[in-house]
Amino acid sequence: MRQYIFLVILCLFTFIEGTVTTMPLVLALLIAYAVCTQKEDVYFLAFISGLLIDLFQSRVVGVTSVFFLCSVFLVLLYQRKYEIASYPFIGLSALLLSFFYLLIYIRTDIIPQVILSAGFAELCFLLMRKFLQVKKMSDIR
Repeated sequence: MRQYIFLVILCLFTFIEGTVTTMPLVLALLIAYAVCTQKEDVYFLAFISGLLIDLFQSRVVGVTSVFFLCSVFLVLLYQRKYEIASYPFIGLSALLLSFFYLLIYIRTDIIPQVILSAGFAELCFLLMRKFLQVKKMSDIR
């Protein structure tokens, strides 16, 4: 049941980012979901949501998907070296990845959107930890 709620929220954010706003809502949500669950289905969700955003924004289909896939891969790559299920890691990774996303695809009003996206990723991570009842990194696996 919780999986379906997340899918509905992801579809809603994909539609909002593709049609209304340029803030990377989906990227922030995918980062938080990848850290909380560490399941392989996050790659499929990143790919599909990237394709839909490209279709909504009339871009070359697949470029956002590649960025989302690389971003999720990089975030999960650090799980052996660092404690990734922490607020500083989520904030810093969302800050850097949102900056690069906006620099590559949007190129206007980058700094306010990066700050809002990092805060949004922190909020998503907080809600997912409460909702999924994840306490520590050892509880995730």
